Amino acid sequence: MPIQDGELVFDERVNNPSMSCPDAFSWKLFVEAIDDEFWLKWAADQYVWPEEPYPTCQAGTADRSSCCTPGSLDNPGYDDPDDPAQHCPYFPGEHLDAGADPLMLDANPPAVAQDSHLTSPLPQGDLDPGREIRQEMAELVFRNEAMFDYVFNNNLYHTDGLGQVFTRSEANLSDGAPYQQRNAQGELVRINFPVESIMIKTNWLSEERAAELGLTDDPENPYITMEIESPVTDNNGTILEPGLHYLVAFHVSSKDIPQWV
Repeated sequence: MPIQDGELVFDERVNNPSMSCPDAFSWKLFVEAIDDEFWLKWAADQYVWPEEPYPTCQAGTADRSSCCTPGSLDNPGYDDPDDPAQHCPYFPGEHLDAGADPLMLDANPPAVAQDSHLTSPLPQGDLDPGREIRQEMAELVFRNEAMFDYVFNNNLYHTDGLGQVFTRSEANLSDGAPYQQRNAQGELVRINFPVESIMIKTNWLSEERAAELGLTDDPENPYITMEIESPVTDNNGTILEPGLHYLVAFHVSSKDIPQWV
């Protein structure tokens, strides 16, 4: 793939690289996601699914203090530096572009934490280093703007909105079969993310634990790092400690084909 005007491009004869060149296409996704600094700009889980969600504002709503407007930079709660997505979905990239500071994320619990009762039967010195790292990583899931917008615009960020899609779908199956009712924005009958949608599952290792496992940062080939609060001593995620973490693995899913890449 050559680079043209700063973009990786396929030869014009390759009209569907996700199918005909899946390996090269996957590397393209990898490069583009890093170039876009997904760990800073994309929406992590807690920014897509508010803890105390407000409904979507209806057209003509004058008082928007208790509802959410897709595309707005001043939705309720956005001015909270610690929890801007308490009520409405929040896409960090939009706010960073507007001059906001990066936020500290809370990671999901590791699969098996350091002091967990789930221990290996092998002697400590015989453990595979990759297995140790895999069991002690903190996880964060990010969605790009296309995927975020689809969730927000279609009222899918809370259980009531999801329930409405289910109700419409159920009614279509019982009353409209064998025909499918057409989707309309905000009134989906079926959830079908746009082709531009990308979701990334990431795994991070604390700097301290990385050093214990023999992973050290090389100034000439550095890790991507981020300050994260992660559960470091228990598997339930109730004990969180902030600190510098290394990005050690991530998994990309793209909607470039109907069943995802």
